[in-house]
Amino acid sequence: MTNVGQPKRATQNRVIALFQDELDYRYQGDWTHRDGNSNIEEGLLAEWLTWRGYSMAQISAALYKLRTEANNHSRNLFRLRGQRLRGAAIRQHRYAGKVFPQMEGRRAGR
Repeated sequence: MTNVGQPKRATQNRVIALFQDELDYRYQGDWTHRDGNSNIEEGLLAEWLTWRGYSMAQISAALYKLRTEANNHSRNLFRLRGQRLRGAAIRQHRYAGKVFPQMEGRRAGR
């Protein structure tokens, strides 16, 4: 690794440690060069949602919406900053109540 990449890697290691130590996440390793690498690991997500008790219909709907949003290349973070970004997050949270009924009535951030 070049000296340029070292600060980035150090930051990534701190984030990994935070997720493992503080949030009890299981680190899956560095998948940079893994075949089939994706920003959405549908199999792992579906497995976790099943374990949490969601129905296959709910899981399918959530995965479809997630894939649709992830593949929407017309949006970017620079366009969605500020109020737009907060509004999109709130809309997504409201949608989650439709996919996952037990979330209905919960407020964003809770």
